[in-house]
Amino acid sequence: MPYCHHCGKKIDQHQVFCPVCGRSLVGSDTEWQEFKLYDSIHRVTRKADAYTALASVSITLGVVGGIILAFLSDAAGLFGIPLVCWGVGFAAAAKRYDLKAAYLRQWLGR
Repeated sequence: MPYCHHCGKKIDQHQVFCPVCGRSLVGSDTEWQEFKLYDSIHRVTRKADAYTALASVSITLGVVGGIILAFLSDAAGLFGIPLVCWGVGFAAAAKRYDLKAAYLRQWLGR
């Protein structure tokens, strides 16, 4: 027969709480932890999607805008370079969030 690891009294093996001290005999609530992980995965995936969209828009505007401005004036075409650089930064952030979501999914065991 098992014993409560908090107070040392004998307990039934199917009990969840000790009848003497009232403390939990099982680990933390795994369903709640899974819910929190799913929520974290959802938030991280949304951030990755947002950064992917920002990267796409920024790079597209930088390239197309730079080409159009380069035809109008050679020096004005340089304004596309910062937009492309921001786009690359947004793409890196999106990749970081994708990796975090993959790690959380792996940790969840799905």
